[in-house]
Amino acid sequence: MAKYLLDPIKSYEDYILYLKTAFGTRFKEHVADTQSFEEERERLLLKDQVLSREPWIEPIPSYKKIQNTDGKDMAITDFPTESFPGMDDNTAVLFKDFIKTGLMSYPLYLHQYNMLRQSLEGDDCVITSGTGSGKTESFLLPLFADLFKEAAQWAPKTESTKYRINAWWNKTRIEERNFVTRGSDNKGVLSSDVLQRPNETREAAVRAIVIYPMNALVEDQMTRLRKALDSDEIQKFMDERMGGNRIFFGRYNSETPIAGEFLFSDNPDEEKILKKKRINMRKRLQAIMKDLEQQSAQIERWVQSASDDDEKRSREDQKYTFQRVFGKDERTSSELRTRFDIQQTPPDILITNYSMLAIMLMRTAEGSIIEKTRAWLDGEPNKDNPTRIFHLIIDELHLNRGTSGTEIAYLIRLLLNRLGLSPESKQLRILSSSASLEGSDLKSLEFLKDFFARDFSSHNIIEGNRQESGQSYDKNVKLPTAPFIRIQQLYRNDQNCFDNYLATGTGPEVLEICKQSAKDLSDFCGYRLPDSDGINQLLSVLLSKELALTQRFYDLFDGPMGKNRAIPFDKHNGDNNILGKYFFEIFNTDDSSNYRAAAEGLIIARGLFDMFGKQFEAVNTLPRIRFHFFYKNINGLWATLD
Repeated sequence: MAKYLLDPIKSYEDYILYLKTAFGTRFKEHVADTQSFEEERERLLLKDQVLSREPWIEPIPSYKKIQNTDGKDMAITDFPTESFPGMDDNTAVLFKDFIKTGLMSYPLYLHQYNMLRQSLEGDDCVITSGTGSGKTESFLLPLFADLFKEAAQWAPKTESTKYRINAWWNKTRIEERNFVTRGSDNKGVLSSDVLQRPNETREAAVRAIVIYPMNALVEDQMTRLRKALDSDEIQKFMDERMGGNRIFFGRYNSETPIAGEFLFSDNPDEEKILKKKRINMRKRLQAIMKDLEQQSAQIERWVQSASDDDEKRSREDQKYTFQRVFGKDERTSSELRTRFDIQQTPPDILITNYSMLAIMLMRTAEGSIIEKTRAWLDGEPNKDNPTRIFHLIIDELHLNRGTSGTEIAYLIRLLLNRLGLSPESKQLRILSSSASLEGSDLKSLEFLKDFFARDFSSHNIIEGNRQESGQSYDKNVKLPTAPFIRIQQLYRNDQNCFDNYLATGTGPEVLEICKQSAKDLSDFCGYRLPDSDGINQLLSVLLSKELALTQRFYDLFDGPMGKNRAIPFDKHNGDNNILGKYFFEIFNTDDSSNYRAAAEGLIIARGLFDMFGKQFEAVNTLPRIRFHFFYKNINGLWATLD
């Protein structure tokens, strides 16, 4: 199996092939002019909206990066300290080094820097760039900046207050008094022998709540936060540069162990039952923590067993998909482990979804999270120029529409009310992301005001600006099909051909076909090919201003409904595409039998940059491509065949 997926269209077709194989019949041959059972069934399966939709293609363009006066892209450490309003020089240096160590060491997009600066100036910000434009980093940067302004004032940890590894679950015998103690209202609290953050010297409270519409997005966010706040490098940084302090985070949803409360009673009969429940809960939690520790050890062994440095780096990235209990050199994790840890010592960053937030606001078990956060906010000495800021972060804001959107808007109001914040409070900072809101659209501004009960202007909406191509071409002259059909046929004949060439450096047919395709394209557009092998010649002409492929992509995917819009790959039997655009229209379509193969070949050629295009990274403006496949569940699929 090929390592690189260069042809998603074939994957789409392979699904239909799977159905034909898995549900094959003996009625394969047609009789006279009559279709066979399987032929007619295949015709129905290929009809739009029966089993699937024609694949849709979405461009992921390159976005403008912020540059210095010399035109060089700037990473966070390249910014002067005055670029961060409200930060003193020492804090700014610390913040820059922290971001470079964990969140991002690569250059910033212009929209990411704009959001960081505007938020530090006290503005609410909504980022509205496209897929793959770093929207998550856009709201994490200002959040981390505000956290660092506060962290600069935290007292360094001492020998008696530093965070220690606490593997209570490995003890063979745990007395109940050493696990949970009786608190107010007959509710149990974890003892200092068990709590992840015992002897905390600063106020534990939620500085930011990040709300996602579904758990799958929560898990993706947790991966990023683990890399940004809980890697070995970041833990070492916090010990050496932050006095041993941590920025804690935690996920609070149905996956967070474990549901329930440790309850006590003065009634002997009730206490007997409750004690049994407490013991069972402790055993469940102990088993979960043992499994988590074993999983962490297995993942670390898997990372270390990588065969080469590239594979090890890949595995290092993948390991952040999973929670861990300890870091390197016996450092405690920055991710809170259990619901009870989150309830007793609320994390600086809490990640949840709307359903769980509604439950948290109704139950007494989570009341301490709200109460401690409110107490922290109430401790702000200067309400007109506050330093204690509560960050409300909502991803995929545009999904909150209609009746459900209204319910969520009231849920947000209830949360703010419980925290003692009015919608116009200066202690509230709203950071959000959306793929569709526009600063020039009055309806977008009206939506924001209605949702947050707070005024918004176009200034608050930060749009991502794509890197324009600077290319032009005769729009009446479409791309030729032959060079790309040649690429498509090469790959269809041997899906491992490019992988084998990458591994061995040999492949005469690969080089010859790429060379011929490159020559055809250079003859078409007047580009002079470099003296190189066929693959490099092909990639060079695809990036050339003469071919203007980037601009051709932009013109294809832009339309009355906006820029960078997804469109169908091809016309489909039963198609009802209201956009009236198709991916194949980038080609000369006089020969309708060839344009689909050519479009597939262009996709394969674009994918070659991931395999062979490292030397072109600095100048590659071609949009990446995302495919959307839509399938129905086949259970119970039936139709009448005439």
